[in-house]
Amino acid sequence: MKVTHSRWQELAWRALFAGLILLGILARLRQYLFNRALWLDEAMLALNIINRSFSGLLKPLGYDQGAPLGFLMALKLVVSLFGKSEYAFRLIPFLASCFALVLLYCWGRRLTGPLGLAFLLGVFTASYRLVSYAVEAKQYSSDMALTLALYLLAFHFFDSEPNQWDFVILAIGGSAALWFSHPVLFTLGGIGLVLLFKYFHTRDRQRLIYTLGTGLFWGTNFTILYFIQFRGLAKNYALTNFWAEYFMPMPPWSDWLWFKGTFSGLFHNPLGLAEPHNAILILFILGLAVLFHRHWQWSLTFIVSILLTLIASTIHKYPFGARMILFLMPGFALGIGEGIESVRKLFGRVKLPSMGWIVGVSLAGGLLFQPAAFGWENFAKPKKSEDIRPAMAFLAQNRKTGDVIYVYPGGVPAFRFYAAHYGFKEADFIAGTGYDVPFQHYLDEIDRFIGQKRVWVLFSHLFENKGIDEKAAFLDHLDQIGNKKKIFIIPGTSVYLYLYDLTPR
Repeated sequence: MKVTHSRWQELAWRALFAGLILLGILARLRQYLFNRALWLDEAMLALNIINRSFSGLLKPLGYDQGAPLGFLMALKLVVSLFGKSEYAFRLIPFLASCFALVLLYCWGRRLTGPLGLAFLLGVFTASYRLVSYAVEAKQYSSDMALTLALYLLAFHFFDSEPNQWDFVILAIGGSAALWFSHPVLFTLGGIGLVLLFKYFHTRDRQRLIYTLGTGLFWGTNFTILYFIQFRGLAKNYALTNFWAEYFMPMPPWSDWLWFKGTFSGLFHNPLGLAEPHNAILILFILGLAVLFHRHWQWSLTFIVSILLTLIASTIHKYPFGARMILFLMPGFALGIGEGIESVRKLFGRVKLPSMGWIVGVSLAGGLLFQPAAFGWENFAKPKKSEDIRPAMAFLAQNRKTGDVIYVYPGGVPAFRFYAAHYGFKEADFIAGTGYDVPFQHYLDEIDRFIGQKRVWVLFSHLFENKGIDEKAAFLDHLDQIGNKKKIFIIPGTSVYLYLYDLTPR
């Protein structure tokens, strides 16, 4: 049987897509098996998991943490079965991120052309930020996987005539997703509002009633979750203060620069694309406009999801930025990919298809070059940022009876998580306190040790306090009141250990 030229092209594209998915899984597997130490946010969530029973996870979490109830229970189950290792804590996010790549292909192929789909998969394969977030012991990967699964489920309602059992599946599936992901609330809101508009516009009374029933079922589950968990999160002012820069200003016209900075900034974090962000934004807007013309129902779902997330950010309930909006990134990447497709097709309309492919591939390759370069660099030599383990091992080997060990606040959760492994008890170290407090607060904590001959100071996850480099300011003060005896630093870990003699000179 003779294979036609178009058939060869189709096979080549499929091979490329399969290759990108496999590379994406391999990149995630590399990060997972590298087994870097838990960083601050992971350690804070991990301490809640190991120090609480299943029922204890129903109460507000310590360390100002928030995670979906279903995700917490699943993580607790995995850790109970496989132990308290980094592998156990990251297993669910790793598997969710790999599954998300497959869902990404199944979803993207229904909306964009081959070049747009290649760009979409390329971003999630190459971007160091996306790969890094994918294997953190947090809920970001499952947020994205569940959003993609809901998109695919919604296609059945967008492109066909569903029956009552289809609505039952949507009601149950959406409600289950709410228990495992906070931001799917915005995705469900988008799907529900679009279906209401569709059936109202077509005067399909029966399906309109089914949609209202589905929304009521979702709302009931959300209400239960609100009283169990969301109400406590909404009152956590430490969380709202931390994410303050990602809350939309009110009224919106009071700070137009916030929108420009936020929307162009997300192409860098979390999408991982380099400059020029303004050009990327133009491609995204072009792509979304074309998608809306071709498939208005999904496009409107995505737009409504963005708007609902922005509204939540306005009332300080959900931040619009960084890793918290990872669930929206497939839509943004798809918009850019479709923008590239549209540029390519534009040349075809003026009878220059070859030039269109050259320009389209150049655009996609240019945007993906730096993420791919960083991705390869991180694949070849993964980063050990905030790896506190070598410093704790050195401290365990070199401490003496009577030594004072002070742990900077940003390093306390990770130190506590690994303490037992290195033979430390809670009474063996002094945990620094405070966040976003006057720097004098920390100096007062240090001054309590004046007169001690051996004072260890360990820094990790350093903050900038109102423009002050806290580590430099700490060390400057310690150099004034004592003598530096030892320094232990592993390059690339951003963890620093010092031994000082604070007896009078």
